[in-house]
Amino acid sequence: MSEHITIQSNDITHARSVLNIYERRIVNAIIDNLSTEIREMANYRVQAISYRNDNVDADSIIMKFRANDIVKHDRYKELRDALVGLKSKAVYIEKKDGTRITGFLNWGELPAKSEIITLSVDKVFYNTLFDLTKGYTIFQARVLNSLTSVHATKLYEVLASWRDRDFMIISVQELRRLTDCLDKHLLYANFKARVLEIALKQLNDNKLTDIRFSYKEVKKGKTVESIRFNIIKTENAHELSVQRNKISPYWDFKKDLVNNCSRMGINLKGKNLELFKEYKRLFGEQRLASDLNLFINEAKAKNMGIPYVIGIMKNKIADYGQTSIIFNPLPEKR
Repeated sequence: MSEHITIQSNDITHARSVLNIYERRIVNAIIDNLSTEIREMANYRVQAISYRNDNVDADSIIMKFRANDIVKHDRYKELRDALVGLKSKAVYIEKKDGTRITGFLNWGELPAKSEIITLSVDKVFYNTLFDLTKGYTIFQARVLNSLTSVHATKLYEVLASWRDRDFMIISVQELRRLTDCLDKHLLYANFKARVLEIALKQLNDNKLTDIRFSYKEVKKGKTVESIRFNIIKTENAHELSVQRNKISPYWDFKKDLVNNCSRMGINLKGKNLELFKEYKRLFGEQRLASDLNLFINEAKAKNMGIPYVIGIMKNKIADYGQTSIIFNPLPEKR
């Protein structure tokens, strides 16, 4: 599984969505392209930056992308239309002192018979991407690009910004603002069907997603005033991937034992690792090392392999709780 993650300023995450799905994918390509730099800022706890590059126009940043990294090859018309849309649309960034309004692109170029698109990114928008004063959101670009509903993409971003919590509660009015539905689907039943339920299905059915959710309506009388979203991390979540990568036998056993297992062809991962940890807990690590050599020699004498050794260890653990005579672990060498 790819562990590539995208880091996005919360100014963008909590901005009102005014984009269609193809426009959002272009913006995501811009953000993903800068994600390494933004991640470095986040790691060093840099709160904000005003980027300046003297090699580009004063009011723009030039970027190039492969078109098929954004859309499928049969969707180039939609890509061209999305470039036109981004040129004409505004970005609304909520600040303490008011709303900042800027654009996405100064211009875009998609030459005929070429897969390379060139974008001139608005400098104010570009700088906003590096503004981490309100924190940042971690998500997986491949998940966002796999969704076909722009409402699902926005809800995925918002849920990802709360990924360190088990749930979030958001008012229906704020959810309407985020999904650009203040004047759409005015009946709550329509909003629920066309925004919430579609996002729920697309995320929960998505095999790539790192986040799924369930939700509960919070009512005042008969009116739904807010939504409680229960956030569920899947096995694709980067947090779980990091934890899995950190699970190392060297944390639990001495180097000589781990290296000896490697030479014997014993893979100390998963169930094997748990088995060895339990054997150590019951009998001590010195006894484990000694018994392991005995079991290996016994397996060789019977022309058996590692599964035979694992089987003996399982039987020893099972017998431990059934016998009335419990042998003390051998004392550890210090």
